[in-house]
Amino acid sequence: MTTQSTISTSSISAPVTETSWQKKAMLSVAFLMATTSVGPGFLTQTAVFTNIYKVDMAFPVLASIFITFGIVMNLWRIVGVSGMRIQDIANKVAPGMGYGVGILLALGAVAFNFGNVSGAALGINVLTGVDTTWGALFTGVVGCL
Repeated sequence: MTTQSTISTSSISAPVTETSWQKKAMLSVAFLMATTSVGPGFLTQTAVFTNIYKVDMAFPVLASIFITFGIVMNLWRIVGVSGMRIQDIANKVAPGMGYGVGILLALGAVAFNFGNVSGAALGINVLTGVDTTWGALFTGVVGCL
């Protein structure tokens, strides 16, 4: 099963064929990216808020998963078709914007990893009773290995 679309640059248009394995690869990348947002911090906070708010917490969790999947799927579709990095695409849209996007991506990655380490430390605290400082240190060391 193949899908055909046309990419038009200036007056030249070339057909692009997307095979089933490419669709599967794109879908698996989108699922991988969507599930990376479900780290220890997300799981710990979801458990705490679900305990407090019970069924009222189900909709925000499901909504965040579906919204994340939709955004990631569109992003990877654009990146896959263009063959460029995200920063390069942003520079094509508005010159200089790629640097801002790169900085935001780096800051987001740092914040995401802080959340993962602190979430894992809270999880270790709940499971073993060890202080969160030691849990964070342990998680950081294991993460560096």
